Amino acid sequence: MEEWKKKICEEIKTGVWEYETSDEQEIRDYFELDGDVLEWMDKYIDKEFFLTIHVFPEKETAERAIGIWNDDVGYGYDNRIYEDDDYEGVIEWLNKITQKEE
Repeated sequence: MEEWKKKICEEIKTGVWEYETSDEQEIRDYFELDGDVLEWMDKYIDKEFFLTIHVFPEKETAERAIGIWNDDVGYGYDNRIYEDDDYEGVIEWLNKITQKEE
């Protein structure tokens, strides 16, 4: 089993692993090559961001969603849109985060 599965992710249903973070530096690192997201984040410097990544190892696919914490939205309600992401790049990033955690 990959280290990221054991150390930083949670299996939310069979074959689907989830990683979530609100660490802004971690999120900026994830989007380091996506200028549009970084520019969007810069507009909301006083907000708390939240990144969720879903990994489907058997299908070799990944998806992610980013949003801003909002007290007006009830607990358990997620209005973010998930977008497909580069599977290999996501796994590489998760491995990097796992190494930082150790």
